[in-house]
Amino acid sequence: MTDIETFLKRHEGTRFRHSEELIACIKSGQCTLESKPDPAIAPVPTSHALRVYRRRAEHLKQFDSLHAQNIRADVLALCEELEKLPDEMVHVWSFSMAPYFTYEVFESTRLHSILGCILAVDKKRIDEKAWEALWKGAEG
Repeated sequence: MTDIETFLKRHEGTRFRHSEELIACIKSGQCTLESKPDPAIAPVPTSHALRVYRRRAEHLKQFDSLHAQNIRADVLALCEELEKLPDEMVHVWSFSMAPYFTYEVFESTRLHSILGCILAVDKKRIDEKAWEALWKGAEG
């Protein structure tokens, strides 16, 4: 079974932020798997991830753009789920979709449940002017 098939088998019927578009994108081949949980790398405790993403949510408050607001909503939803499983470990699946979107999917290691999904734009795949427009809220 491929890594994508494993992900789909576990999560095709699971509801989480961006699940419908991500699953459809994976099935159609529009999304590619960029990285999967690596057994050689220790998963992160949810308590640690929660501290990191609470800081990120706070940082995102300074931006008024729709892009920043959407990422912040994803981060806050992730934090809410992380709070529910303080003793769990988490790892991340990363998917990309042309031209520049990324989906970071946080999965508990023991339960294999999805704790959150952050949809963002990959800075490496977009020009600087468009990147600035995303964060300033300017029309691109």
